Amino acid sequence: TNRQNVFNKEGKSNSPQSQSQISAYTWSKLQQVRQEALDAGRPEVELLSYDYGDVVHVHSIVEKTVDMLGRLDFLVLNQDEIARGSLLRAVHGQTPQFVNRTFSVNVFSPIAMVLKALPLLKATKGHIFVASSPLAEIPRSGLAVLSASKHALNGFFFSLQQELHKTKCPVGLTVGTLGDFGDKMPLFRLPLWMEGDIKLCSQQIVGSFVSRPSSIACPQLHPLLVRLSWFFGWA
Repeated sequence: TNRQNVFNKEGKSNSPQSQSQISAYTWSKLQQVRQEALDAGRPEVELLSYDYGDVVHVHSIVEKTVDMLGRLDFLVLNQDEIARGSLLRAVHGQTPQFVNRTFSVNVFSPIAMVLKALPLLKATKGHIFVASSPLAEIPRSGLAVLSASKHALNGFFFSLQQELHKTKCPVGLTVGTLGDFGDKMPLFRLPLWMEGDIKLCSQQIVGSFVSRPSSIACPQLHPLLVRLSWFFGWA
C-alpha cells in the first residue's frame, strides 16, 4: 500500500518542497521514498512512522510536523488501505474489522487530519491535496468496500471544498482522481485506462500547490471514460 502524507514548508527558494515530512505505515517504504526525494534534490526530508488505522491519535502527525518544521503549508492526503475480497465468497470481506480498517485509513483519518490542520493552513494560506481514485465513480467486483470508502472520501472533501469557497477561506483544496498503479492489486487488475503514471501523478500533485485546481484526473481521460463506462456497461 502507499500510505503517505507529505507536509511542506516554504524555504529560501520559495518552493513548497523546500522541507518535507513524510509519514507512512511501513518504515522500509518511508526510507525508500526519503532517498528518492533526496536524490531529486530535496534539502531536507523528515520521517514519521504511523498506522493510519489509529484515528484517535492521527492528529499527532500534524502536531509533530509543525513542531519539526515550524509551520504547515501543504498537506497531501494519500493514505490508502487496499481492501480487496469478494463479499460473497470470502469471509474476511464481510467482517466488521475489514470494513472498519478500510474506512479508518481511507476516510476517517484524512478527515481527522484536515480538521486538525485547517487552522494552521489558514494562517499560511496553504493547500490540501486529497488523492482519490476512479473507484469512487466506477465500483469493481471484489472491491466493494474500497469503492465505498472512495465514494465517502469524495463526498466529504467535495463538500468541504464548496464550504471553503463559500466562506472565502484562503485554504485551497484539490481532489485528484489518480489512476491505480498496477502493482498495488495484482489479483484485481483494473483496465489499462484506469491505471496511472506515478511520475505524472506526482507532478500534478506538486503543481496543485501553485495552480490550485478544484480537481484533477490522471490520466486526463478518466472523467470521460468513467461516464462512458456507466453508459455502455463496461464496468
